[in-house]
Amino acid sequence: MSNYIENKKNLNAIRNEYRSTGDVIFKAAIQMVVEHGQANFNDEEWYTNAINSVNARHDEVEKQGKVLVISRQFEIHILECAKRLAEIDTYDLMIYAQR
Repeated sequence: MSNYIENKKNLNAIRNEYRSTGDVIFKAAIQMVVEHGQANFNDEEWYTNAINSVNARHDEVEKQGKVLVISRQFEIHILECAKRLAEIDTYDLMIYAQR
């Protein structure tokens, strides 16, 4: 069994680092980890492709002289936060989210 106390400290630190109104970044990151899985976020190639996809989407829109509702940096922060959350033991992450 993992050390929930230590993981809770890590989760609180991640949450504080990506603090946003309504904890949108943190909550979206948890949702992304659940949707895409810890294994994907821990796979450097998959993660790099996810970042590249965000950049390509924003580059294309900017070429058209438009701006997306969600900024490039905001999307990247969500991915970065999700990557950090994916390193936490799954069971501890579920307990933390439940509380």
